[in-house]
Amino acid sequence: MSFNIAFNGDMYFFKYEASQGEFEMAIEKSICEIIHQDTTVECLAQHVLHETQKIATGTIEVRAFEGVGKGALVSS
Repeated sequence: MSFNIAFNGDMYFFKYEASQGEFEMAIEKSICEIIHQDTTVECLAQHVLHETQKIATGTIEVRAFEGVGKGALVSS
């Protein structure tokens, strides 16, 4: 699998090739966050919990899904 990221002004450009074929997308930087960790559903759920704890108080529960019967649940 190959993966490329390009930056141009206010946009991120992503391109990768997997066994299913070649994929490309462009996303505005203002609505995209580049995270420097594994991107498993478990890690993404933990990341969302951590970021939410910065702006919210009380008990927080994050449920993240990547398919039927596959997901993660984390809470504070």
